[in-house]
Amino acid sequence: MPQIIISIDGLCARFTGAYGSSWVPTPTLDSLAARSILFDNFFVESVDPVANFRSLLEGRHALLCQKGSPGPDGSGWQTAHRDGVLVTDDLTLAGSLSGSFRKIIVSEPSADQAPAEQTAFDGLFQTAINAIQSPESAGGSPVWIHSKGMYSEWDAPPELQELFKGDGDPPPLEVNGIPNLELLPDHDPDERLGFVHAYAAQVVDLDQSLAGFLHELAKQQEDTGLPLSIALLGLRGFPLGEHLEIGFPESTCHAQSFHVPLFFYHPDLPAPVRCSQMLSSSHWLDAVEYQQKATTGRETVAFENDPRRLLLMANSRFCRIQTSCWSLIQGVTWSPLGSSDSTPPNSRPQLFVQPSDRMEINEVSDRCPEVTAELSGELRRQVEIFAEGKQPQPASLSDSVFQGIT
Repeated sequence: MPQIIISIDGLCARFTGAYGSSWVPTPTLDSLAARSILFDNFFVESVDPVANFRSLLEGRHALLCQKGSPGPDGSGWQTAHRDGVLVTDDLTLAGSLSGSFRKIIVSEPSADQAPAEQTAFDGLFQTAINAIQSPESAGGSPVWIHSKGMYSEWDAPPELQELFKGDGDPPPLEVNGIPNLELLPDHDPDERLGFVHAYAAQVVDLDQSLAGFLHELAKQQEDTGLPLSIALLGLRGFPLGEHLEIGFPESTCHAQSFHVPLFFYHPDLPAPVRCSQMLSSSHWLDAVEYQQKATTGRETVAFENDPRRLLLMANSRFCRIQTSCWSLIQGVTWSPLGSSDSTPPNSRPQLFVQPSDRMEINEVSDRCPEVTAELSGELRRQVEIFAEGKQPQPASLSDSVFQGIT
């Protein structure tokens, strides 16, 4: 089990070098990931951060956590690690998880520091260092550090946006609050570009704050001589106008809201590992168990791959179903848990080829009607299962749904 777990709300995988970005400098994240077990295809299951967090803790689908289904008895991460400490700047999440940790520490802005001198990431990681060094955290209890991240005030220094400016680009964007808007179809490209640069500046600020945190951890490790393992993941993605939506993801249900980074660093890892297996937040314990196996032997252990795995993700209006080769999005009308009412898809399905179309730009349902019909039918079945308060069931789908275009 990682001793330090860091979750960042709104951190998109595609904005880090470890996941293919070539224009946002994230040397700290990239260096850590380069010595880690990294999962290329990790998805959260909901756009509700509390539901996703509960899914990680309880090992059940986030939609069940979101809809009030009773939690499991005696299983999941929180049962084994109730002695853990949570450090967070998210008051809502802290209140929702009061029984899941031995202690919850809320990081609040420092009154004696100007915003220009300390960003929210700086403050959270400083609070975390203080918590880790306290006697109460002794004994090896895991410390979970959670940041509201991109779903809090964007306070990165404006000069960080200058890193990305080219000739003719718009000036640095002044962001008041958390961006939440829908662009017009004929919007000025510079309007979206301003938000992309401002978001990238937040990622750079995170990377710089993380560097300071890891430096302090390294000094502590020298004092104790104990190996230190770290897990880092995103709790939600953040749409940035790829489908006109910027901010809170409700009007679409594309991968930008769900695909997030996940990697595990451990000093005893024989060699870095890159896993292509699709995982979602309720599979978190699978990833943790693999990390434990991979760091207890001298040879790299292969992750058990399930080529027929199917993931289900949703917001309040849409549901998406994903295999390693396809993703399908369709509108749904959710029924209360325990209801016998049908919850059929209520809009035309959209189909995309994966993983070649990660941004889900090229819709292909008209060209692949058989795959569209089969996945739409499976989506209907799974939604009805959720309405009964049950976990997703294994899919009985044809090989073509898992083999892609041949």
